[in-house]
Amino acid sequence: MRKQRPPFSDVGPRKDDLDKIFCGMSGIMDATNPIRNEGSMAHANNDLLDSSEAGPFINMAQTG
Repeated sequence: MRKQRPPFSDVGPRKDDLDKIFCGMSGIMDATNPIRNEGSMAHANNDLLDSSEAGPFINMAQTG
């Protein structure tokens, strides 16, 4: 997406820094998929995150 979409590919003089940030955010979102799928009410699950784990996860997801 970063390479094919102009708003993400033409980011100006800080392109290298922003590429690192975008890659890091992509990695974080990829790592959260198992939590969403297996630890939340997005799907039928018995073992849900407790509130102390869910709060930071939700805040991080909303930030991205």
